[in-house]
Amino acid sequence: MNISKSKIIIIIIILAAVGLATYRILSNRKVDKKEVDNRTTVLVQKAAAGSLQRFLDLYGELKADNEVSLTSPVTGKVLRFNRYEGESVRRNQSVVSIDRFEVGARYAAAPVASPVNGVVTRILVSEGADVTVGTPVAMVGDINKLEAVIQVPESSAPEVKVGQKVYFKTRAIPNRIFEGKITRRDLSLNPETRSLTVRADIPNKDHVLFSGIFAESFVFIEEATNVYVVPESALAKTKEGGDAIFVNKDEIAVLTPVEISLRYRDQVAIASGINEGDEMIVFGREYLSDGAPIRPLPQVSEVTNATEPPSETNVIDGEKTKPKKNRRKK
Repeated sequence: MNISKSKIIIIIIILAAVGLATYRILSNRKVDKKEVDNRTTVLVQKAAAGSLQRFLDLYGELKADNEVSLTSPVTGKVLRFNRYEGESVRRNQSVVSIDRFEVGARYAAAPVASPVNGVVTRILVSEGADVTVGTPVAMVGDINKLEAVIQVPESSAPEVKVGQKVYFKTRAIPNRIFEGKITRRDLSLNPETRSLTVRADIPNKDHVLFSGIFAESFVFIEEATNVYVVPESALAKTKEGGDAIFVNKDEIAVLTPVEISLRYRDQVAIASGINEGDEMIVFGREYLSDGAPIRPLPQVSEVTNATEPPSETNVIDGEKTKPKKNRRKK
């Protein structure tokens, strides 16, 4: 079958026109899909009033209250123990007897007496061991109450006062938090460590804590109440450099200036700028700008209250804290 050149040209033109129309339709569909995909997926948290506490995170060494070291008054050999670890001892009662090495002296075992009432916490020598004047032989103290010795950095020293609550957590007893109170505070810094030594008393009536333990120490400083608590990573900045947070308004990210009243670890307390029920964007703000379209998803676990000391549990030994409050501004 013979087809003229003109017909071939017409067919080519028609096919080209159909192809161009099809390309434009597909291109428009891709653009529409791209516009939908431009929305940034973010996690939102509904604003609900809570509270946030601030602590100084430090370390402390626990010692038996009034713990003293008993030393040998003579040179000789350890003859016997009159009291062992865990046994009670009264003031002036002998804990260890020393066989004297004094030549020509009338034999009499030299007693190593306790200067305080308490419990033998450690025996430092063995029977038959040679000792000299001043050799430590035992430790005695009151284990019903421990004393924590805490080193506070110079920058934080002005915030620590006698009477403040302090919480303790140890690896030996990971499921409990122990509460104490600061009772003593040095008036000068250690020139070598540039730190201030403070001491706190801790009740220990069940004797679960031991002298010599190192513990994480959390000194309570202040509390903000009736605030909105968010991760610090949720904060953004205004053009002027002020604090702000993105809020979901009809699936649009709106940059909202806020006032921060308290910061602790990775959390901040928003005192003003947010209203109850606002959907605050707590994850994904790094990809946002003011007015950007978003796809908001609710955060599974909301963090709106952080009133307890940092811990794996909320078990507290001792009296409840009555902290000073830093209320949210109306």
